[in-house]
Amino acid sequence: MQPGHTVWLRGGTYGAGGATLFQSRLRGTAAQPIIVRQYPGERAIVNGGISEMLLSQPATSYAQYVWYWGFEITNTSIQRAVPIGDINTYTVSIRPAGLDLYGEGNKAINLIIHDVGHPCIGFWRSVGDGGEINGVIMWGCGFDDTQLSAEQSGGYKLAGSGIYAQNEVGTRYIRDVISFREFTTGFKMYGSYIDGFHVEGNILFNNLQLNMEAIPNRPDGQPGARRLVVTNNYTYRPRQDGRSGVEIGRRTVLPGPEYVYDEGVDVLVKNNYFVNGDFDPWPEPIEGSQYGEYPGPSLWVDDFSDVAVTDNTIVGGVVAQWARLSSTVGTWNNNTYHSSRATNDSDRPFYFLPPPRSTNSTSQYYFNEWKNACNCDQNSTFTSGYPTQNVVVVRPNQYEQGRANVIIYNWQNLPTVSVSLANSGLQVGQSFEIRDAQNFFGSPIYTGVYTGASVTLPTNLTVVVPYVGDLNPFKPYQLAHTPPEFNVFVVFPTTTPPPTYTFTTAKTGAGSGTITGGTINCGSTCTQTAAHGSTITLTATPASGSTFSGWSGGNCSGIGTCTVTLSTNTTVTAAFTSSQPADADQDGISDSADQCPFTPASLTAAVNQNGCPKPLASTFDIKPNFHALDIRSIANLELGKALFGKVTFSQPVALLRDRSVSGVTYKDQLDLDSHLTFESKKITLNIVNLPELNKPATIVLYNVTGISVPKLLKDGEPCTTCTLVSFVDGTLTFNVLGFSTYEVIEGETPAPPPAPPVTSPPPPAPSGGGGGGGGGGVLPPAQIVPNVSSLTASPLSSSITLTWKNPAASASYQSTKVLRATALANQTYSAFSLIYEGQAERYADTAIVSGVTYLYKIQTKNQQGVLSTGVTVIASIGIPIAMAPAAVPQLPATLVEAQFRQILLDAAAIWSGQIEMILANAGSKRDTKKEQANSGQYLPALAKTSQPLTALDHNRLNYFITYGTKSAKILGTGERSGVLSSYQSAFGKLPRTETDWQDLIKIANGRWPLATSASALAKAKVSFKRLYGREAKLNHKNDNAAVTIMAYGLRPAKRNLNSEKAALRSFRYFIRRAPASALDWDMVRAIAYSGAKR
Repeated sequence: MQPGHTVWLRGGTYGAGGATLFQSRLRGTAAQPIIVRQYPGERAIVNGGISEMLLSQPATSYAQYVWYWGFEITNTSIQRAVPIGDINTYTVSIRPAGLDLYGEGNKAINLIIHDVGHPCIGFWRSVGDGGEINGVIMWGCGFDDTQLSAEQSGGYKLAGSGIYAQNEVGTRYIRDVISFREFTTGFKMYGSYIDGFHVEGNILFNNLQLNMEAIPNRPDGQPGARRLVVTNNYTYRPRQDGRSGVEIGRRTVLPGPEYVYDEGVDVLVKNNYFVNGDFDPWPEPIEGSQYGEYPGPSLWVDDFSDVAVTDNTIVGGVVAQWARLSSTVGTWNNNTYHSSRATNDSDRPFYFLPPPRSTNSTSQYYFNEWKNACNCDQNSTFTSGYPTQNVVVVRPNQYEQGRANVIIYNWQNLPTVSVSLANSGLQVGQSFEIRDAQNFFGSPIYTGVYTGASVTLPTNLTVVVPYVGDLNPFKPYQLAHTPPEFNVFVVFPTTTPPPTYTFTTAKTGAGSGTITGGTINCGSTCTQTAAHGSTITLTATPASGSTFSGWSGGNCSGIGTCTVTLSTNTTVTAAFTSSQPADADQDGISDSADQCPFTPASLTAAVNQNGCPKPLASTFDIKPNFHALDIRSIANLELGKALFGKVTFSQPVALLRDRSVSGVTYKDQLDLDSHLTFESKKITLNIVNLPELNKPATIVLYNVTGISVPKLLKDGEPCTTCTLVSFVDGTLTFNVLGFSTYEVIEGETPAPPPAPPVTSPPPPAPSGGGGGGGGGGVLPPAQIVPNVSSLTASPLSSSITLTWKNPAASASYQSTKVLRATALANQTYSAFSLIYEGQAERYADTAIVSGVTYLYKIQTKNQQGVLSTGVTVIASIGIPIAMAPAAVPQLPATLVEAQFRQILLDAAAIWSGQIEMILANAGSKRDTKKEQANSGQYLPALAKTSQPLTALDHNRLNYFITYGTKSAKILGTGERSGVLSSYQSAFGKLPRTETDWQDLIKIANGRWPLATSASALAKAKVSFKRLYGREAKLNHKNDNAAVTIMAYGLRPAKRNLNSEKAALRSFRYFIRRAPASALDWDMVRAIAYSGAKR
């Protein structure tokens, strides 16, 4: 037998039961396991046991990478009483275990194991990483050792677990196993090594002792259990059965040093559903049983220092018990508890033993007491009584499609329960049957063909599969079916579903289009999975500017529809040719005009009119029009935020970056938003992410308030390479050689000029008769001397000219003094020196050296010689740096910046909705009659094509139409309503956010909005062609301006009525009618102000 082979077990019985033991010596590999599997449609039975341990052979000879799949293992011997006397020798007894797994990578899959010895499956330490038990159904495993004393056996003589497991290395899985009516435990993970178990989706119920236990017993000082995951498992005991349900950790404190170090770590108990009863129904305790008459908890966690118990549902009398060795714990929270005990029951439903663990006693608590005692379950819930809502769970089998386990908690005690099998893996049209797990070999309780609809299953079932052998040790309880409130079913497909095939469509050629048919819309969805014999009819639809030229594949041809009947995986291709200029990267720019070829699909929507991806720069309101620029090299690039400042680069900047993917190099966009930031008195450019911008530049910071003598910092240290240009009225300008973080702080104030010598006052006149002494020691009142105003500093090529306005002539003013201090490379200023005194209002300082910073202080002096506090200004002559022109050259750059700042203030006022702020901004008085008239005249038409307006939206629109803003007040009431119509036409909505209002007020001022509208631009291009008789050349500034005006309805910054009259005549001549709509008037404005020609 070689790795990769499959052994098919044909129907029949193998072995005679009793001591029959088959030894497996098969050895596969991880990539090619050997599979031992029941032949389809037949019942293969192994009557005895299977073991991989070879007596007198080393572990290296064990079977490995063997999958035992789908057959039945049982033992027909009626002898359950086994005189062994040593529980560790059961594998050679007269009733061996069902399947003992010892080797590496072995798996038990979908087996049926019942009535064998102890255990049903042994999952032993040497199995190692990759071992798995999955989908096995097991019951009735075990024997009664008549020679084993109660003391030897730990208090009981029965041996019989569903799974007995150990592990030392790697991770092993126990998934979707059904284990019930075992002689002792459903799952028993016990011994020195129980590391790395993943226990998931299992169903454990009505086992004689625990449904599940994980008890470490390691005497070498190491944690007893590690990496234990218990998740999505389901347990059950009837309400009258109070024996323990799930126990994780050691339950009792045993004497002797060997049990001191049994504490476990790294344990997760999550999303389980544990159900237990409330008291023990046995008429008398089982012989030697340590469980006797006392109820055990649904969940017992003990001796773990790092445990997480979360998101579980726990039902029973005693719902939880926790004893821990260490105060270091994980998480015990977000659980749901139900207890049959009333809240005032003296037998409280929670047990807790905090550290140090020195006795075997615990304290009982009500829920709130429990939370405080254990500092856990702070977000959990507790309900007195059993749940009231049914729970139905369907878990699909991982190895056989269509097979599934169904768990029903029928808390409503209904005679039938509806179950959806959508998660079972069954396919529509597939035949299936459903079996009761507790009467597995009985008739199916449901058969049918799956249609996708739910099925109805009975709950009041009573027949169970009988045991084999002597059952006296555990009658009568173990033979009963669970009550209607709990059932477990198994879904089996009885027919193989028809094969399915993948149907794929593809497109080829320089054109574009879509392919539709079946569930395909390619476009976005180009594949479909369908059953054998399915017929799919395809239609090809070319896009505008393309032609469908024919099919290939799937026996299709020609340009009609394509019909394919599937009998194998099939690909059909549609060819589309293009009547447009070639556009290889499909970014909308022809290859002949594309400055940035090979643009990937993720960036095609972001390209400008030259085919290059525009940078991410939505946060900047000072920036050029990237759509019209050659962004491979931009001279005098200016970026900024009107509230904080701007930067102007003195060398050309490329706002693109080469990037290669799969050997293809393309131009990638730069992220300016994330890596160039402006703050108050600060600018940061991250040159690691934007090395393209690490160039000399001029920086202007606005609103530099609270500083009289600025000091420049670079990365928190004094900047030795910065050149200060000017500091006037809170605007600071300076030059830098490259980039980092620059900020301005208050510098050191230079020392004042030396004070004139002070002479002692004459002695007081003699006083007569010794009385009070006169007032010679009283100082005169302080004198307030006014400062100059309107101080400016204008650096020229070799001088700095100061201008100011002196105070009015009076006793408070005699002359003006000009003092100067200097600093080199942002070092400390020198002392002030006097360079001028007189009554002039202008002074030219010609003693200037390039690269030196000059601090001027202007003071006035009154007739008594008292000086004013003075005002200061800073200037220098550095390396001249060109200033970039405005994006729309209608105003000087400084006025454009001021206008943008005003637009932001205007939008903020309208957005506030506060009439007082809006009136203050517009400089108007309130006129409620006008508001009412405008509301009735203009708003209904605007609201007719918009989403419903809130009261605040209504007020904002009406206030804008009625009062305008500071920058838009020049427009009349009707014209402001027209601006709203233009915005609505362009963007399909009215302004709803502050950013929307900024864009609208920009349109009112002839500025391009931040947002763009592809549909508006497309309509504008059509209008341009209609008006000018040709296509618009968007790289031509006049054509671009005309399209933008028509797209967004830009109003001129300054109206020219003569131009508008001439434009009106041109419109009537070319369009053959008078303008009648908002778009018509936008076309008139385009003629008047864009400069575009026919």
